Amino acid sequence: MKKLISFIIAAAALGTAIYVLSDPYFFTPAETLYQLGVEKSDEGNDVIDVQGKRQAADYFERAIKKGYSGRNVYVKLYWAYTHIHSDSTIEETLTDALEAYPNDVEFLFRRANSRLSQHKYELAIEDYSKVINTGPDFQYLYSAYYDRGAAKFILGKRVAAEKDREKAQQLAPHQLRTYEDYSNLYK
Repeated sequence: MKKLISFIIAAAALGTAIYVLSDPYFFTPAETLYQLGVEKSDEGNDVIDVQGKRQAADYFERAIKKGYSGRNVYVKLYWAYTHIHSDSTIEETLTDALEAYPNDVEFLFRRANSRLSQHKYELAIEDYSKVINTGPDFQYLYSAYYDRGAAKFILGKRVAAEKDREKAQQLAPHQLRTYEDYSNLYK
């Protein structure tokens, strides 16, 4: 019996050691992981290093898992995934960001854009509507109206879509395309 207990304790210690040693960042603080992500993201460079963006995203994800919750980590993670064209991961990241920052209109707007790109039109409309309901101070308000209208147009709700396009045009600093043309991007 004594040998069995010794064996179980040794196996548990070995398992714990393997677990700790299998993660090279187990002892790395969240702040350090965030800084490594910033360095890997190569911000400011003219050329996008996709592998560097993937590594940066990994560091940002690890930092979040270790409790780093600054808003900027979600922003940088969003941009890393945007550069490596990972729409479903972008939506997931922004949903997590909204859990941490539930009143962040920019995160909500960007999630709506991600959902529109993934053909999740009803969910995109919900998010755009929430953005619009936050008030007139959001810098991309015209885009929220316009893109919500595009989702409605694709779903066959043409009258509602045209109302959104007209409101967007009133707010936009430039001439907007028709939905017949624009919505082809999201079909």
